Amino acid sequence: MGKFSSKYIYFRAIGNQKIQLTEDFTYYPDKKYGYKPVTAKKDFISDLMSVTWYVRPIVTKFSDMLWAVIPHDIIFELQDRPLKEATHIFKLALEDASKLEHLKIPWIKRTLAYSGVWIGSWVPWKKQAKILKKMLKKKEAK
Repeated sequence: MGKFSSKYIYFRAIGNQKIQLTEDFTYYPDKKYGYKPVTAKKDFISDLMSVTWYVRPIVTKFSDMLWAVIPHDIIFELQDRPLKEATHIFKLALEDASKLEHLKIPWIKRTLAYSGVWIGSWVPWKKQAKILKKMLKKKEAK
């Protein structure tokens, strides 16, 4: 079983669809998968956009899903791992979060969220890849 750096995620809402972490947050996937820990630093802003549009209202309304959304979003932002790994980490984090005493995310909610990410996450992944490519070109031009 994976674990989280904190029992709670500390954040503040920014408008309707964004959150900003007020403390670092790390997810440690189960070591049997060989994945590195995923850390989102304080002040990381998640716009929850890597979550498919039809799942987004569930995630933003019920912050219990953030234990999986935050690691997934930071991987999306950095793209320092393959999309397949990001999606699997999302699934693992959902399962691990559902075992936390104060969350208990229902199976149907986890399945819907994971399905949405599995089906639709390639779209925001490609958009972010283009952004990172442009940023790299600008940096190289300087």
